[in-house]
Amino acid sequence: MYFTHWFNLYLQSLDGNGNDDDNTTSAYTPTDIHMRWIFVLLARIDLLCSADEMACLRNLARSCISLIAVVRRRKEESPQPSTHDEQVDRTKEMDISGAETLMTPPGSGGDHKTPSECSMWFVFCAVTSIWGQRDLWDDANEALRQNPP
Repeated sequence: MYFTHWFNLYLQSLDGNGNDDDNTTSAYTPTDIHMRWIFVLLARIDLLCSADEMACLRNLARSCISLIAVVRRRKEESPQPSTHDEQVDRTKEMDISGAETLMTPPGSGGDHKTPSECSMWFVFCAVTSIWGQRDLWDDANEALRQNPP
């Protein structure tokens, strides 16, 4: 699965550079759009997978956990916006069931060029739930214990 390799290149470039402004790092930066694309592709994979295919899926889930850890680290390092600033960038939207959800409109200054933690959790949860890889939750717990939300 090429996405796992791509995520690992991104994580390696962060470790090697110390910042993410370098052209090399930005070339590998995953976005929310990529995570949505991966989620859709996962929906097309058979429920019965070979051992090699399952290993690829597990590596994808582990890469997502590593990306989540990076996002959490960045949140800790960057100054937090005030509650008012956060509310300006979001609008309420009603879903089909009538529940309100907060959405960031595309033109509101929300950052769609970096992955959100939520989109990475979607991919991770798809692998752990659909293919029954629940032991990955233990790996996630251990990896994220160092970077609480």
